[in-house]
Amino acid sequence: MTWDDPVNDVSGRVYHDNFLCSSEKFVESHEANDFNMSPSDKKYDDYFWNNSYAEFILLDDEIYYLDGIDGDLCSYDGKKILGINEKWKANPTSTYTQYFTILAEKDGIIFYTTPGAIYGYDPETGKTQLIEKPQQNFGDLFFIYGFYFEGGYFYAEYNDYPNFDLDTKQKYTKKIEAPDSYTVSYDANGGENPPKAQKKVKGFEDILSEVQPKRDGYEFLGWAKEAEGAVKYAAGASYNENADVTLYAVWKQKTVSVTEVTLDKTTATLFAGETLTLKATVLPENATNKALLWSSSDLEVAEVKDGVVTAKKAGEVIITVRTVDGELTAVCNITVKRIKDDNDPTVKYGDVNGDDKIDTKDAVLLAQFLARWTVTIDEKASDCNGDGKIDIKDIVILAQFLAKWQVTLG
Repeated sequence: MTWDDPVNDVSGRVYHDNFLCSSEKFVESHEANDFNMSPSDKKYDDYFWNNSYAEFILLDDEIYYLDGIDGDLCSYDGKKILGINEKWKANPTSTYTQYFTILAEKDGIIFYTTPGAIYGYDPETGKTQLIEKPQQNFGDLFFIYGFYFEGGYFYAEYNDYPNFDLDTKQKYTKKIEAPDSYTVSYDANGGENPPKAQKKVKGFEDILSEVQPKRDGYEFLGWAKEAEGAVKYAAGASYNENADVTLYAVWKQKTVSVTEVTLDKTTATLFAGETLTLKATVLPENATNKALLWSSSDLEVAEVKDGVVTAKKAGEVIITVRTVDGELTAVCNITVKRIKDDNDPTVKYGDVNGDDKIDTKDAVLLAQFLARWTVTIDEKASDCNGDGKIDIKDIVILAQFLAKWQVTLG
């Protein structure tokens, strides 16, 4: 069992002398003997709240209290947060040794009293400002002893003595309109997990949440006042506007660079007039810019558009695909052969000398022709690889054919 002794006749004043105290401690100040004597733990008998005469304030998992000895606002760990240190006059020439500051809370702001004024303290910014210095005509020695917040108003209870009865409270209480509060809401704007809405009290600087929403593939830049607006506030920035507002997340798409490009074919053979569609693969799959540029090394032999290669005449050509991001390349080497003439039975590729046979005599004659001897050949039949040219490649493929390799002439 624990004890708490509220003082009902002065709003906001609470004596904590017996809070969580042992029975041994309790009997020191109470003559009654009809209470349970079982609490024996003395851990809190001399705790800080024995000297605190105002209610505790709980904000964001932190407890704030008033040190009744030094008049300081402190956190639960005893750290001094704010020195208030205002004394109340007992008469024109002396003051009370006790502090009579009272605490109240509204939307994250701790309000406290001095003998003749109400102040607000913001734990987030550490800033204090005067809220109201009520005008009263009760008397020069009438000061604020009681204080509380209710229904949008502060109530300051005046008297010329620390304790007073209900009748006195009704006569000497000032009703003061409390500062308005506004709501700051957050919209992830296509993302997820925005911060929770928070309250801002009029006249106080607010600190926006440091929580940043998430969106796959995007970087959070800050907060705007319109869904398509530019960044106006960073996460954790100060905010001073006195109005309800919804802040929208501003995003920038993350750049994922291209690391590789490949083609589904690296070599191919076409006949003039044929087409071939090359398929390019860009990695990684989520690369931001996957644009490609296609080119041909010889437009007279073949042209290419969006990966579609059109063979035009016999020859060798290199088709290149290049990424816009990074200028990475992949190539396909294509051989274009002249159109087969299925209606011309006289063409017999490899029959260089025209004797209707393909043998070593044809290879010798073709070699002599390429060596610029004065010899006569069947030029159409001598194009052994069908690329529209007569060169060393034709001798090679003819030799392979005569060696019974698996090759095709023409």
